[in-house]
Order: sequence, then structure tokens, then C-alpha cells
Amino acid sequence: MGSQLRGATAATQRGSQALPTLQAFAAGLFDILLHASLLGLACLAIGWARADLDRRKPGARSLAWGAAFSALAVVAMLSPFQPVPGLRIDIRATLIVLSAVFGGLGAVSLTALVEIALRLWLGGPLAVVGTIGIVLSFLPAVGYALAVSGRSRVPSLQTPSLQTLALLGLLAGTAGPAASFVVNFTDALRLLGAGAAPQIVGVLLSTLLFATIIVRTDRARHSMTGLREREEHLTAVNSQLVELTVQLERRNQDYADARGRAEDLLAQMNAIFDNAPFGMCIKEIDGRVRTANTAYARSLGR
Repeated sequence: MGSQLRGATAATQRGSQALPTLQAFAAGLFDILLHASLLGLACLAIGWARADLDRRKPGARSLAWGAAFSALAVVAMLSPFQPVPGLRIDIRATLIVLSAVFGGLGAVSLTALVEIALRLWLGGPLAVVGTIGIVLSFLPAVGYALAVSGRSRVPSLQTPSLQTLALLGLLAGTAGPAASFVVNFTDALRLLGAGAAPQIVGVLLSTLLFATIIVRTDRARHSMTGLREREEHLTAVNSQLVELTVQLERRNQDYADARGRAEDLLAQMNAIFDNAPFGMCIKEIDGRVRTANTAYARSLGR
């Protein structure tokens, strides 16, 4: 009986321990989905405005892209998500990569400066590590921006492949944990064990996800714009066809009226020709009579 009670008590304790773990997992998953949804909506808006941003002058375009991703970086840094209790992760590195991909050198520089200023202002024992991590994530992003700057005046026209985005996200995600080794090797090992993997995976996946949202939204808007333009063109062509049809019907009616008047005039002329009191005829050049009226025929006895 005692062993049964002890077994039941142990099972109850295990169940009570598993419940907080499940709650923490659910809370972490909800936090991830919430942040991903909010940032995804922001990227949706950016993708919809992408064509408008790219039509600006180079300086204004870089400023607009940099301002957009800087604002998202501030939100992400002030409100990091917590996949597990005690582990906070933000995607500042992702936003640096995206600003380089879509905005170019000026945009990524502005985003990095805003992130550095905010990280130093927030302070804390890891302020130096965080700042170094931002600088390290900036390096591959600015390298990409410089590489594509010679191909097109508009950086976003050179949207990289998924493989390139994955490589940029991996390098940027690794920059944060790598910055820990600059300060203290022992602490770096501890930080790597605590959150390096989630940080790298989070930056990698968010880079692919948000870049895809921006590109797909931009393409969808281009498709809608193209369909609208084609619809307007077809409407204009249809209006021209209707107008041409009206003109053709009007000309057909004019032709019918003119033909009717010509037939009436011909009938009148034939009546005058046939009923004239004196003889009239129409001859060919060789003298053959082509037609003659009644008086002419009577004068010939025919």
C-alpha cells in the first residue's frame, strides 16, 4: 500500500513539473508567432510600397529604405521575443541584411547606425558585445551592397536568390554569438551554449521569410498593376471600336442615302430620255447605236 502511495505521489510530481514546461513551450511558441506576424505585416507593407520607394531619387530612396528598416529594428530590439524563459532574441541582424538587399549601401549604413546608437543607449553588461555583433553582421551585408551596386542603380532590382539570402542570414546570425569571443572567452562559451543556435536559426529563417514576403508582395502588386493597365487598355480599345462602329454605320447610312438619290436621279433621267418628243440616241465610237428613245426609233420606222 505504501509503495502504491509513493508511486502515485511521484507520478503527481512529474505531472506537476511537466505542466510548467508545457506552458513555457506554448508561451514561447506564441511569442515567436506574434512577433513573426507583426514583422511580417510590416514587411507586407514594405513590399507593397517597394515600387514607390524605388522610383525616388537615389538619396531619397536610400533614406526611405533605411528609415523603414531602422524603425523595424528599433521595435525588434525594444521588444525581443522569448522562445524559452530567460532567452531573449531579436532579429536586428536580419533587418541589417534586408536593408542592404533592398535599400543598398546608404540604407544598411543608416540601419546599422540606428541599431548601434540604440544598443549603446540601452546599456547593460552586454552592450559592448551587442554593438560588436551589429558591426559584424553589418560586414557581410555591406559587402553584398557593394557587390551589386555596380550592376544596377536600384539595389532592389538585384534581388538575390534564396541561396544568397540564406548565406547572408547565416553570416549575420553568426555575428552575434561570434562577438562574445571579443570580450571574454569563458563567457562566450557559456553564451554560445545558452542561445547561439536559436539566434542563428532565428536570423536565418527570418531573413528568408521576410525577404520572400517583400518580394512576393511586390510581384503581386506589379501583377495587379499590369492587369489594371491591360484592363484600362482593353477598355480604351473597346471604346475606340464602338466609336468606329458608329462611324461605319453612319457612313453606311450615308452611302445608302446617296445610292437612293442616285437611283432616283437615274430614273428621272431615263423617264426624260424615253418620253422626249424628239429623237435621241447614244452611239458607240464605231457608230453603233447603244440606246435610243421612242421618238428616235419611230423616226427610223422601228
